[in-house]
Order: sequence, then structure tokens, then C-alpha cells
Amino acid sequence: MLKGFATEAFSEDRYEGTIESAILEFYKLDRKLLQNLIIKQKVKHVSILGEEYGVFLITRDNEVIYKPIANAPYSQTIEFPLSSVREIIKYMGGNKGMEIFWYNKVESMLIDFESECVLETVSSYFQKHCKNLDKTDIEYISKQWIERKISNYDYLLFLNRMALRSFNDLSLYPIFPWIISDYTSACIYFNIC
Repeated sequence: MLKGFATEAFSEDRYEGTIESAILEFYKLDRKLLQNLIIKQKVKHVSILGEEYGVFLITRDNEVIYKPIANAPYSQTIEFPLSSVREIIKYMGGNKGMEIFWYNKVESMLIDFESECVLETVSSYFQKHCKNLDKTDIEYISKQWIERKISNYDYLLFLNRMALRSFNDLSLYPIFPWIISDYTSACIYFNIC
């Protein structure tokens, strides 16, 4: 079994002092929910406002719950069904994270796991149980852009996602080119108001 990663039913005696006791202590979750969990993982939620530690839970009913440990001003519990997940993007290396995009929301959620092994386990679970995952490839999107079926902005957003850039992390923020319309002058002046 992975350190800090449990896929079994809750037992106070067996898991004393680990993530289950932290879940009980911080969230006072009922034992029925704890017995219904199949994935329990300590994580870091990365957003534009900063990083916060919490617990990432997946139930047998394929509901995902993120509960922050600290009560930061922007902390909030996030719950969603796996059926609402549109796309997941894995970040390897120093950032062992996964960004989750939903069908019914504009924003996304970037979760940083403790190890790449845990990231692979959670990612595999999502890919197996998310029936509506968007599996769009770059050739298809490029063709859509060439045929002007998607905007330049949407195409650049897609390229930034494929380059593992995210609005949730300032160090990985998406890149957009400057648009210059004067190609004839020897010197270009930028009027900054």
C-alpha cells in the first residue's frame, strides 16, 4: 500500500495517527462516509490565491470531495461527480499535480499530490471512471483552427493547456502573444496610457 494512501474501509485501530484520524479530527465526517471512501489522499490545492493543504476524497458513488485543512479566507469545500469532469491534465516532475476541468464550469482545479505514484493511481481511476472525458488531440484542434471553426483565443488556450500551463499557478500562467498591426514603420511606438 502507498504511504498516506488508503483504499480500504476505515478502522480506528489500524489507521490511528494517519489520514483517517486527520479526516475525523478536522471535518467530523460521519463513519458512513468514511466507509464509503475508496481514495483518501493528503494534497495541496494550488490556485491563483495561493496554496492550501487539504484532503482529496473519492467515494464508491464516484463523487469527488476536496476539503481544505486550514480555514484560509478563500478556502472552500469542493464537491463534484466524476460524470461532470471534461478533461484532466497531469503535471509531472516537481509539480506532481492534476488539473481537473468540468463541463459546467469555467474554472478548473489544480491538485498537487505527494508522489507521482499517487498521481498515476488517481489519474488512472479518473480515466477509467469518467465516461465523458474529452480526448481531443492537437491535429483535430489545429484543423478546427485552420478552418476558422474555433477562435485564435480558444486555440491559444488549448496550446497553453497542452504545454501544461494553468491559470491556477502563477509560475505556469498561460502565454499570449502581443498583436502588432503596424508592419511598415521602422520604429513602433506603444502608447501606454
